[in-house]
Amino acid sequence: SAVIEPAFRILTAFLCVLLCACSKNAVFTLIIIIVQLVRLASLKPAQICAVCHMVGTAALIALFITLPSLFYGSTAAITTIVMKVTEAIRIIGILNETLAWKETTGAFARLHVPGIVIMTMDMAIHFLVILGRYCDRMLEAVQLRSMVEVSWKDSQIGGILGTTFLKSDQMAQGVSDALVCRGYTG
Repeated sequence: SAVIEPAFRILTAFLCVLLCACSKNAVFTLIIIIVQLVRLASLKPAQICAVCHMVGTAALIALFITLPSLFYGSTAAITTIVMKVTEAIRIIGILNETLAWKETTGAFARLHVPGIVIMTMDMAIHFLVILGRYCDRMLEAVQLRSMVEVSWKDSQIGGILGTTFLKSDQMAQGVSDALVCRGYTG
C-alpha cells in the first residue's frame, strides 16, 4: 500500500463509500466489505484491532439507531444500513491506519483541494490533539489528588471540560491574532 499514491487511495475510498451509499441492494456493499476484509488482513495486528474497534462501535450505534425499524417489519433496512456503515467506517479506518496525516494533507493538495480547507483541517486536527492531551493531563492531576473514590455525579469532569473550553477559546483567539498579524483578513 506504500507504493500506491495517497491521492489515489483517498479518491478510491471516497468513490467506494459514495457508490455503496448509492447502491440499492446489498450485493455491491458486500463485495466491497469482502475486499476490505482482505485488505484488513494484510495490516499489522495493532492496526487490525484499531480498525475493528472503530467498526464494531459504529456498527453497534447504527444497529441501535435502526432498531425501531424492526418493529415496523423492515429487517432488510437494518441489515443494509449496518453493512453500509460498516463498509464506510472500515475504509476510513484502514486509510487512517495506513496514511500519515502529512501524506493525507499532501494528497489533498494534489487533488486540488483549496489551501484554506487543508489549513483549516490541519489546524483543527492539531488543536484537537493538543486539547486532548490537555484534558488527559488535567484528568490525571485530578485523579492523583483524589483520595477517595467518587461517583460520576461528584466528579470533576465539568470543571475539566469548562477549563478545556476556556483553553480552546484562548488558543482560537491566539490563532486569530496570529493570522491577522500575518495579513489574513478572512
